[in-house]
Order: sequence, then structure tokens, then C-alpha cells
Amino acid sequence: MIEELRNPLSGDYCHLKNFILSHDFPWFRFSNTTRDVGDDNIGMFSHTFLERPEVNNGYSKSNSPYIDSCIDVLREIIIFNKIDFNLFYRVPANLVAAGPSVEKTVEHNDHKFPHTNIIIYLSDSDGDTVVGKEIYTPKEDRVIIFRGAHYHCTPTEKDRIVLVGTFL
Repeated sequence: MIEELRNPLSGDYCHLKNFILSHDFPWFRFSNTTRDVGDDNIGMFSHTFLERPEVNNGYSKSNSPYIDSCIDVLREIIIFNKIDFNLFYRVPANLVAAGPSVEKTVEHNDHKFPHTNIIIYLSDSDGDTVVGKEIYTPKEDRVIIFRGAHYHCTPTEKDRIVLVGTFL
């Protein structure tokens, strides 16, 4: 089930968002949108703030000098919405460029253990997120959480830029 959260649009959030959308933010190219699940041949750019525990022998690892401000913003939104929270497993910013047609990424779970996903949409785009039979169309500054298998569609109008987190 997809649940939309309220975004308090704090100064810290606006500062982080503006930095991620700036020309100064470092992006890294990946050949597909899913890791160790299947190759969907959909390229993307990503910036990993916090590496997933699966690639570090069972523990998450900071991979960005900007980790603290990013975690502060995610924590602020989760606490603002009175969501139970213990720790983050993984946090990247992802950018999928708009293309001529809609493609679907591989359906997947981000981890093989219990977790909740949070997505903050940093841009208006038509790259829907699909969880089960629920479809969520992105709107800039909106936030959703969900659990379970999901996929997203590629945008055709504007780049799909999101901040993603998985947490317990």
C-alpha cells in the first residue's frame, strides 16, 4: 500500500533539493536501475549517500560527504509524519532521463529483509511508481512510503529525480 506523507518543506529540505538539482551535484552513471535483480537496460544517474548493507558484508556505509544533511532531511520528514523509525539501510538520489517512450523497470524489492521504502520526488515527471496494483504519479516535493515489490516507469516529459531511502 502506498501512503503519501506530508512534506514540511523545511529550509534544510529546500537547501538539499536545490543542491541535488544544481550543476554542482555529483552524479554517477549506472547501466540499469536495479542492482542484482535483473538488467532492465534502463540507464540512470545516481548519487549514493548511504550504501546498501548487501555490498558491505552486512552493514550500511556512508558514501558521500553530504550524508548528514540528507539523513537529517529524511529523518525530519519521517518524524514530522509520526512514522516509527530506527535506522536507514540505503539512501541514493536517482535521475532517470526523459525518453521517447515509457518503459518499466524490473519489479523488485530493495532488500531481501523487512524494510520500508521512502521516495521524495524532487521533480515533476510522468515516471509513475507502481506497488502491486497501486500507481502513484509523481508530483514535485511529494513523499510516499510503501513496502514490498515495486517498479517505476521511465518519464517521457521531464527527468525523474528522486531521493530514495530504505529504513527500519
